[in-house]
Amino acid sequence: MQPVVASAKPASQTGVAIASFYMFVIVSRLPEMLTNMLGINPKLALLLSLASSGFAVASGRLGETFRNPAGLAILAYTTWYMLCIPFSLWPGGSVMLMREQWVFSVLAFFVLSCMPVSSAGLNRYAGAIAWAAIVVNLIMLHYGTERGSRGSLTFDSSLSNPNIASLQLLLGLPFLTYWTRTRGFFDFRGVTGLVSAAVLAFLIVTRSGSRSGLIILVVCTLMLLSDTKVHIKGMLLVVVVAAGAVSIQFVPTYLLYRYSTVLSGDSDDGSEATASTRERRQLLEQSLALTLQHPLLGVGGGGFKIAEAALSELSGTRAAWLETHNMYTQLSSETGVPGLVIYLSMIGFSMFPVWKDLRRSKRIRKRLPRHEFARALLIAAFGLSINSCFTSVAYEYYWPIFCALGVAYQRVAAIEDAADAAPAPPVSAGPPQMMTKVRLRPRPAY
Repeated sequence: MQPVVASAKPASQTGVAIASFYMFVIVSRLPEMLTNMLGINPKLALLLSLASSGFAVASGRLGETFRNPAGLAILAYTTWYMLCIPFSLWPGGSVMLMREQWVFSVLAFFVLSCMPVSSAGLNRYAGAIAWAAIVVNLIMLHYGTERGSRGSLTFDSSLSNPNIASLQLLLGLPFLTYWTRTRGFFDFRGVTGLVSAAVLAFLIVTRSGSRSGLIILVVCTLMLLSDTKVHIKGMLLVVVVAAGAVSIQFVPTYLLYRYSTVLSGDSDDGSEATASTRERRQLLEQSLALTLQHPLLGVGGGGFKIAEAALSELSGTRAAWLETHNMYTQLSSETGVPGLVIYLSMIGFSMFPVWKDLRRSKRIRKRLPRHEFARALLIAAFGLSINSCFTSVAYEYYWPIFCALGVAYQRVAAIEDAADAAPAPPVSAGPPQMMTKVRLRPRPAY
């Protein structure tokens, strides 16, 4: 499914650059890190969102995004969320969650989706995510510490949560290898991407202790190796196995045991790992029970903690006062089954056309620069869909930004395919003229 109208109006190079930097700031969580590390709040995300919004309006392509099925879906979910607020167990909390998180996620979706009109713009977006992963790498290397036998930071932030930290790193993995695939092993940025991806994987395994992160790392690595030339695949496979053998020497004994519980499922040893597994199972059961009790409107955005505490009181157990740790049941329990269906349709409308275009390129054996971006985007989105089974990230920026990338890709694909299908202009016959050889440096359209 392509955008309703694919405008080929040239994008402002400055606008694409600002939008890319805006995405880098969001994905790297730079404002939060600056606030916690240096005690300053430069309002970077707010300023960049305003600047990017101005360029988005000037581009004249916001209307396309509004008419795109994914754009309609995110607007429909926002409307449904607001309809659920009067029936929420905590109306004030639902309004606060929308004001502080979801509104900015929706803004990022519309701003980022309408800027690029060529593969050069998509390349900038891929670079923004890759550089964000490198920044998170550096922060974890410099400020990393142990807290409760698991990797954390020396200051309080969202990256102090090992599961969120591993997710931040994993989302950058396909885009770091994108550099290597598009620039080669001997280019500076290609080498930077490969080395950063290796450090990233090392940090996930040896620091985070995130079992979901380990699962996603293995799945994404296999997917990244699958679509590679045989001789390069063999070489990379040897490197991956050797790196795994070396990395395991640096993994603390407790984390090795924690990872082993993914397969063992032992619930009688009293360890933190098995207690965490039991707690997650209990939260899943309660979120499903709340979905069955409130199938239409849910308990309201952010209302799961209160509803879970009420269920625990009725059953005579201690309330966890935690989120669902599962995005899908977070949506179904807080905004009802319709909210879950609308949200998933937003993801489907964004990603399915990208997958369809990539599959078509393989079938006709025509690989364009945009298809490398599609490959990285789909692998990252697949990893995020797995992680969403273990984290409550429905209202954060993750899915809205990835859906925005999918919508931007659809526009670029429609414009480039239309340009390829257009007939070549006729060559006018005329008297021969002397031609002066002039060297021009091509300037990409963004």
